[in-house]
Amino acid sequence: MMLANKIQEFIDMVGDEQLAIIYHPDADGVCSAALFAKFLNDINAEFFLLNQKEEISITPATVRVLREKGIKYAVILDMNVDSNPSSYLELESIMNKILIMDHHVLKKDLSSSKTMHLNVSMVDDNPASYPTSKFVYDALSGIHERVESYSWIPAIGIIGDSSKKRWKHFLTEVCDTHGIELELMEEAAISIELCKALSYEKLELCLNGMIRAESIADFLDSLPGEIKKLKEEFYAELNRALESKEVHDQIVFVELKSEHNFKSLVANALSFEHFPNKTVVVMWLHGDKIHVSLRRQDGKLSMDLLIRNVVKLLKAGDGGGHAPAAGAKFPSSVGVERLKEALIISHRELIKAKLS
Repeated sequence: MMLANKIQEFIDMVGDEQLAIIYHPDADGVCSAALFAKFLNDINAEFFLLNQKEEISITPATVRVLREKGIKYAVILDMNVDSNPSSYLELESIMNKILIMDHHVLKKDLSSSKTMHLNVSMVDDNPASYPTSKFVYDALSGIHERVESYSWIPAIGIIGDSSKKRWKHFLTEVCDTHGIELELMEEAAISIELCKALSYEKLELCLNGMIRAESIADFLDSLPGEIKKLKEEFYAELNRALESKEVHDQIVFVELKSEHNFKSLVANALSFEHFPNKTVVVMWLHGDKIHVSLRRQDGKLSMDLLIRNVVKLLKAGDGGGHAPAAGAKFPSSVGVERLKEALIISHRELIKAKLS
């Protein structure tokens, strides 16, 4: 109830003002935003949706947009903006109140007179397996009883954030309550990532479809028609990844060639289904950036620590995440081979530190 009381306090402050929902563009972030937006619709509150693509730190563009729109209240979902406090403070300076709800590794508590910072680590010992969408659902359920009818939404977020094992009982309850199969929620989680692979505009359409949907079937029916064809392309890319992979001791490297951003989906599939006891690194060279997804399921090494060490070693790029999953982006000038070398060196050092 403490979380519910804090959020109610925040909502009371917002009053009749428009609220910005800033969310991370993945299945967990989209589901978090959809839950909060549905709740706001139920209480007749106005909101504005915004994602920064893959940027985790608050960008000058976001500050500019919210200043121009005159928005003074914001909720930030599934984004560890505390990893770059200085950029966050630029946003805080133009706002009356901000609510942050997140489950990433807490780098700095940003709580202040203007910020209500709620991180899963404040209430749970294993935040990596407690997705933000479930965190939001649990908190909002204590405020508004109708939220429980949307339980299929955090279920999708749980699956998308690879936390099925911990929340098996909850997922079973959701299936029983809504008369659906787990496979349907898995299809929805993949579809969200495929929408992002098409474009961030399609992802926003996907989110709006979820906000309007009364059921998971409604949501799936609202998805763009291109999803079916894109799903076929994804499985073809996954097969290419398996054929072209490079294995260096405990690291599996894959370079994607698709024009679409399948890196998270490919990384999850390789890690869970093929290499659960190795570090999977998926690279996607797009524009002037090398985008990277890292996964490891046996818990022996932290992907968050690995990629942060690589950033320090190269003195370039930006990244982070959780122990089993992390992501990053580097300037293309770093080069794929140099990036691989840095990953191998940092990986070896982490193993040595673990053994010593």
